[in-house]
Amino acid sequence: MGLMRLYILFFPYGDHEASYIKAMLEGSVDIPAYNERIAVIGDDSKRPWLYNSHWEWDKELASIAGNFEPFQPALKNIRDHVLKVKAKDFSKFRLDAFRITGSDSFEIL
Repeated sequence: MGLMRLYILFFPYGDHEASYIKAMLEGSVDIPAYNERIAVIGDDSKRPWLYNSHWEWDKELASIAGNFEPFQPALKNIRDHVLKVKAKDFSKFRLDAFRITGSDSFEIL
C-alpha cells in the first residue's frame, strides 16, 4: 500500500470529526439533543486518549455519518507496536517505517 511513518493521528481524527459535522450540517445526520450532547461530553472526559477508546469513537462516527471510512485496524496495530518499542527503548520508537500490507497487517521496513 504505502510507506508511512506514524507519529500521531491527530489531524486524521480532526478530518473524520469534520466529516461528521459536515454530515450534520447537510442534514444527513441529526444533531443530538442538548442532553445527549452533555452526556457524551461527560463520557468523553472519561475516555483515556491514546489508548483504545478513540478507535471505537472513530468507528462510531463513521457508522453514523456514513461519509468516511474508519481507520484501518492496521493503524491501531502499528500504534501498538510503536508503544511497545517506545516502552522498551524510548530513543528508537520513531526510527521504524511501516508499509500497510492489509486492512489489519503491516510490515516494518
